[in-house]
Amino acid sequence: VERPGIVHRLDKDTSGVLIAAKTDLAHRALSLSFRWRTTDKRYLAVVYGAPKTDEGVVDAPIARHPTQRKQMTVIAGGRPARTLWWVRERFEGAALVECRLVTGRTHQVRVHMTHIGHALIGDQTYAGRQWRAIADAAAAAACREFPRQALHAWKLTITHPTSGAPMTFEAPLPRDIGELLAALHARR
Repeated sequence: VERPGIVHRLDKDTSGVLIAAKTDLAHRALSLSFRWRTTDKRYLAVVYGAPKTDEGVVDAPIARHPTQRKQMTVIAGGRPARTLWWVRERFEGAALVECRLVTGRTHQVRVHMTHIGHALIGDQTYAGRQWRAIADAAAAAACREFPRQALHAWKLTITHPTSGAPMTFEAPLPRDIGELLAALHARR
């Protein structure tokens, strides 16, 4: 076996589903399915603010930030990137959003949600101090103290590399995001 292992990546501090291949054949087939965008990648994100609509599409190119080299940004001339999103629940100053990545760019959910004015809670790279806009002190504290971006790779559907059958994998929400949602629920 030359290249068994992880087929795709998640951003640092993002929880959730990862696919690992056990054979070279499976690794090649799965890698191609990600490249050809035949996978269905769903994320759950807890964002600042509540989007005005219940769903939307962000179709905006992403590239490395011209001066902040560790950041990505929406910029003309970047690589095409498309994210579909749906609000699953609204809170005071926050929302739980489901995102489907049509493309798979570095930091895509984080950059696209920030681009539309709804950065992820806990995102030290893109959110700044948006918790200050939350009126409820306990909810603001829960957001301020959240230790990572509130992003979870929730569901991944792939085509089995040999049988061709669709396979869906889901990862339950991790405890930290569950506790954040509970804190936001308590402050509705």
